[in-house]
Amino acid sequence: MTDSSCEPQRWLQRSTVLAISFALLTTACGSGSVSSPGSVSSSSASALSPSQSPPSQSPPSQSASAQTVSNDSRSPAVSSSPAASVDVASTKPAALRPPALKGVTWLPLPTLTRGLTAGYTSHPGSSTWMLWMNPQLLSFRFIPGTKYPEHSPVRAVDNQPATWVPTMVTAFNGAFKLSDHVGGYEYAGHVVVPLKDGLASLVIDHHGALRVLVWGRDSKSATGLLLVRQNLPPLVDHGVSMTRSTDGLRTWGRTIHNTRRANRSALGALPDGSLLYVYGHNVLPSELAAALVHAGVVTAIDLDMNSGWPAALTYRHSGAHLKAARLSPYMHQLLNAYYKRIPKEFIAVLTR
Repeated sequence: MTDSSCEPQRWLQRSTVLAISFALLTTACGSGSVSSPGSVSSSSASALSPSQSPPSQSPPSQSASAQTVSNDSRSPAVSSSPAASVDVASTKPAALRPPALKGVTWLPLPTLTRGLTAGYTSHPGSSTWMLWMNPQLLSFRFIPGTKYPEHSPVRAVDNQPATWVPTMVTAFNGAFKLSDHVGGYEYAGHVVVPLKDGLASLVIDHHGALRVLVWGRDSKSATGLLLVRQNLPPLVDHGVSMTRSTDGLRTWGRTIHNTRRANRSALGALPDGSLLYVYGHNVLPSELAAALVHAGVVTAIDLDMNSGWPAALTYRHSGAHLKAARLSPYMHQLLNAYYKRIPKEFIAVLTR
């Protein structure tokens, strides 16, 4: 005869085993990650051998591989309507995806971060090109130029490329000259030009987190921030273009020969906290803003413009070598430009 006093213990043991098995199965099924070719190597800055061939004058033909993210169920669409930004830290890195846009295929950056793809570039491009970045997997480093921003403080690490080049995934240009009177600038605890309320601001804290916001509304204090770089009013605010038909030739920056069209760039924040750099070749400010709004950007800051300075480069690490590529064939910046300080500032984007 079976002892009935042992039955509750046996039942409890079976329940515990079943619960543990179910938990293990759930964890295994929910731990999928996105991968792409390439890896990050611990290379030194002195061992770099980038190609420096000039860009072609027509967009290159690229084929989307199985690693690409296209406009399907894997890439949820981002609404173009205004939405409150979410806390990026509360979102799993693999859950963030570039916005699903009709006719756009997203190609993964060649360098992985913790085994995950941290950014994508848009394909194809005709007049605008996009670089999407996952801030949970990336750290942002401001490198002041040797001439601009004018009178900028310089930290010792700013002159040490080995502190950013070995882990650099991508990099992009900064903003206008301060002499263009486009806003304030604070860096490394120094106020170079006082900050002004209502202006678009690119801010980076001491942990390398970057945000795009409107000063005086979204933030009023530089406490805890390494950088606050302002540049004109926001190009996009609350998901709406701030350009107007009555804008003058210099409302959104002075072009060469006072033409309306120019090469332009901007950085925007999406509702999920991810970031989108957009470059436009020979575009109007309204066209650049429209591309940002179409992608679902909530707030955007206008960055550098005209032929020479707007440039985003992506990097593939291979042993002790680093191979750079331009986001757009119409960018004129040298492929080795961001391997050291250059006359104007730039943002180096690093693996976390």
